Amino acid sequence: MGTTGQRRDKEAIAQQVAIVVGEGLRGCVDAAVALARKRLPMLVVGETGTGKELVVDAYGRAWPTESIGKINCTGTTDALLESELFGHVRGAFTGAVEDTAGIVESYDVVCLDELGDASARFQAAILRFVEYRQYIKVGYPKVLRWEGRGIVASTNKVSGVRDDLRYRFREVVIPPLRERVADIAKIIAHF
Repeated sequence: MGTTGQRRDKEAIAQQVAIVVGEGLRGCVDAAVALARKRLPMLVVGETGTGKELVVDAYGRAWPTESIGKINCTGTTDALLESELFGHVRGAFTGAVEDTAGIVESYDVVCLDELGDASARFQAAILRFVEYRQYIKVGYPKVLRWEGRGIVASTNKVSGVRDDLRYRFREVVIPPLRERVADIAKIIAHF
């Protein structure tokens, strides 16, 4: 696809999320689309309520036929996070009565919401996933390769993300709403 087609696609994606995207967030949406097209992992950093979800959705919409699988890393045990994200095999734990596909098997784009709240142990598993696109299903003895398109994470506290993991992502920092006063009217009109 030529640059004119890519520019049109970026504009179409921006228009899809334009309901609440003002000029203050437009650059973040454009960056998300560019990173997604290159299949580069992205970490969206911003305060609560600044539009992280909109930027994540723009990343997921970079491919019109793809869907995005999201998992919230807040307040969930490592075992449950790993099972939800990577899947599990029958007998892996009490109650695992059948093989279950995880988000990585079901979606081409994976979103780890509030990654900074996840434990260091879970973040170590994510490090392997982001760096090598490999994962291990709970209870399965072999390493599997993920052929998906993109990995995106969000956090409001970047200090909670391990440095070695954080540097595997390209960061997109969303300015706080107090610096994007013009966007507030669009948000209020939408909700």
